Amino acid sequence: MAEYTQTQSLRISEEFSNLILHYGSFHRAILQYIMSIKTVPEAELLQYMQRCLLSTILDSYNDTQDVNMGQFVQDTEVALQEFSEQAYGELLDKWELEDPLVNADDVHRIIRQINEKLNNLDFQVVRCADQEEADKSVYIFVNKASTASIKLSTSYTEKQIEVINKLIEHMFVDPFDKSTGELTYSISKNAARNIGRDLNMSVYDAEQLLNDLQAKDWFQTYQNSKIMLSTRGLMELKPYLANLFEIRSAETPQGAVSVCDGCKEILNRGVACPDADCHVRFHPGCYDLVKSATTNDHTCSNKECSQVIEDFVVFN
Repeated sequence: MAEYTQTQSLRISEEFSNLILHYGSFHRAILQYIMSIKTVPEAELLQYMQRCLLSTILDSYNDTQDVNMGQFVQDTEVALQEFSEQAYGELLDKWELEDPLVNADDVHRIIRQINEKLNNLDFQVVRCADQEEADKSVYIFVNKASTASIKLSTSYTEKQIEVINKLIEHMFVDPFDKSTGELTYSISKNAARNIGRDLNMSVYDAEQLLNDLQAKDWFQTYQNSKIMLSTRGLMELKPYLANLFEIRSAETPQGAVSVCDGCKEILNRGVACPDADCHVRFHPGCYDLVKSATTNDHTCSNKECSQVIEDFVVFN
């Protein structure tokens, strides 16, 4: 690479670093992206940050008179047109830039900077285990302050909120299936429609409400027949759920809300101690980590329980 190009590469690298380190248009674009879709997988967010960083630096160089930087602008535009790992890698190689421009540590730093700005507004971007694939993480934009009714009232009528509250109550008041005795934080689609009917909502309106709750990522369908709170719904409503139904723990064994014994986050699907009176539950990914780390003592982490980790059962 020619000497002048090496100088330009150092300059570009410094500007990339400054964009990440100092809150500005790049961070605002990331926030807008997360706000627009509410829930984003960590891998997808990382890729978006790579693209957004290139776009942000491109904006600052678009009117450059520097011939060499003009070449960088052209190369970046080509990479962004059909963004792929190959095009991205070729751009970084050509300009001798650090690969990747944004790593996992940068993601955490960027989200922390965004949250510092959001703190006074009672919003937050939170990282948690994905309920669908518990070995992966997602980032969620949540409202920290409002009650469940306020969170939902901007989108739903009083009657719809009444139905939603009943659905949540059904999921958490007694989360053990009466016919099988299995732990489940779900409700069948038919039972959900019946709750709407019992509250004088037509079958059509109940179906539309359920579809809307899923489209807005409050609820999700599981195994085509069960409805449960989504990862976003759990995180957004966590204070409400904990206050109304209590966290299940050694101190509050009557609580109905499950928390992962590994990462300490709320969950509604995972692996549970087979003793119905025991509070110990895990995300599948957290369970695998604990099981692999266990050497001599294979008993449940609850000192009052004699079950062994290998006998834990899946619940959903």
